[in-house]
Amino acid sequence: MMAFIFLILLSSLVFAEPCGPHEIYVCEQWVKAYTKSDGTKVSAHSRDAHCREIERSNYFQDSTNQKFNNIKPRIKKWDATQKSIVQEALALLPPWLSKYHLTEILRGDVGGYPLNPAASVIPNRTLLIFDQFFKEKDKRSIVIHEMSHIAFPSIDPIHKLEFIHASGWTTDSDFKPVAP
Repeated sequence: MMAFIFLILLSSLVFAEPCGPHEIYVCEQWVKAYTKSDGTKVSAHSRDAHCREIERSNYFQDSTNQKFNNIKPRIKKWDATQKSIVQEALALLPPWLSKYHLTEILRGDVGGYPLNPAASVIPNRTLLIFDQFFKEKDKRSIVIHEMSHIAFPSIDPIHKLEFIHASGWTTDSDFKPVAP
């Protein structure tokens, strides 16, 4: 019986349509009634979840309208040297990760934990680089780690389970990763 439940849960993951490497996932949302500029009235409706193509990628920004969960960084302005350092680290990504484009790259002071060098916002494909990043020797590994978070939702579910187990993690009854 447990094998059957596992098969049903796994099949729902297999048939889910993850976004491509050049797209971001836009959640289902409720749209309130409104009037277009030409006077056409639009009724309130539910907009289905969908993938939206990223029009520009790996874009350095000095500010953002994004709200972050669990972290409260103060967004800072980039300088040319910092941009160059991050671009060098991005250029060293393995090919399977470099295909995942970012919508924006932000510069922040800290991310909730002072020694955290970087963070990623998975649904928006945003990379946050904190002060600590520039003090670290192995910047490539940090960028690979954060880009892996962004790539993970698009990985085939069977490979996700293999990856989870190979990393020493397990899964709970809902097949969500559980740290060792």
